[in-house]
Amino acid sequence: MLVDPIWHAPGDLHKLHTDLIADDRFTDRHKGRRRPGGGPKEWGINDLVMLLYRPMVRDYEVLHQASVTVRYGAGLPADVELSSLVDACDRIAAAYAAGSIAATPPA
Repeated sequence: MLVDPIWHAPGDLHKLHTDLIADDRFTDRHKGRRRPGGGPKEWGINDLVMLLYRPMVRDYEVLHQASVTVRYGAGLPADVELSSLVDACDRIAAAYAAGSIAATPPA
C-alpha cells in the first residue's frame, strides 16, 4: 500500500473519497474513526483496503480475521485450514508481484 502511486496524486485521492489524504497511507490502526472536533475521517488499514483494493478484500479479510483470532483468541479454530490461509497469502503476493494491486480512481 505504501508504494501505490495513488498516494502521489492528491486529485485522484479526492476522487476516491473526499477525506482521503496522502498521509493516510501511514495509518497504524485497523479501523478508522472520525477525528476529534468533527474533522475528516481518520482511516484504518481495513478501511483503506476496502476502498482502494476491492479485488483483494476477501483474501485480506480472511488473513486479518485469522490474525485476530490467533492474537486475541485461542488460536485458529479446527474448521480453518492453514492451506486456505496460505492460498490467500499467495494470491495477494502474486497480484503484488504482477503489479496488479493499485488503486484506480473513478473517471
